[in-house]
This record gives sequence, C-alpha cells and structure tokens, in this order.
Amino acid sequence: MIKFFHSDNLILIANEQTTETTFDEKQLFDIFADNLHELRIYCKLTLTELAKLIDIPNQTLSSYENKTHIPSMMQAIKISAYFGLTVEEFILCGLDSFKYDITELYEKRKNSL
Repeated sequence: MIKFFHSDNLILIANEQTTETTFDEKQLFDIFADNLHELRIYCKLTLTELAKLIDIPNQTLSSYENKTHIPSMMQAIKISAYFGLTVEEFILCGLDSFKYDITELYEKRKNSL
C-alpha cells in the first residue's frame, strides 16, 4: 500500500518497497514529467499523437514534459490512466528504491490485461 502524507507543501511517500522519503510537490511532478516523456518515447508516440489520444492540447502536454507547468490532478490521472497506471505509480517509478522503472511497470500491466 502506498501512503502519501501532505503537510506544508511537502509530501511524504511510504510503501513496502520504499523507505519514507519527503519531497516537495515540484520534485514529484518533475518525476512525473520525466516518466511521461520516457513512456511516450518508449511507446513511439509523438507529443501530437499522445495529445490527441488523451484529449489534452499539444502545448499543454509539452509544458508538462518540459516541466514549465504542473498538471492538475485530473490531467495527471488522465495521462496515467491512458497508460494503465496510477499517478502514484508514475511518481514512484522515479524513485531509486522502487522495484520497477516506468517502462517495466507499463509492460507488466499491459501483459496482464
């Protein structure tokens, strides 16, 4: 089980696979952006193609990957769900102590369907 604790713009993440770690929101969405970029490239999708598939403007999606804007929670859920993952998984896959990287988890989920 993943636990997120939020206090004063800091988020503590703890689960059975990670040690407790504190991040600020910017750091978490930077991880999300890195994983979004990596998974999009892995799936051989252009920004334009993915933007159309998930109904998010191309420039908006680009700004998430470039870390110039933080997606709303609804946008993060929409992006994650397209790949069959949760927002938490998108973020946890950026932690060194997590069991999977984003492409491994994506393949695992894809193959279990």
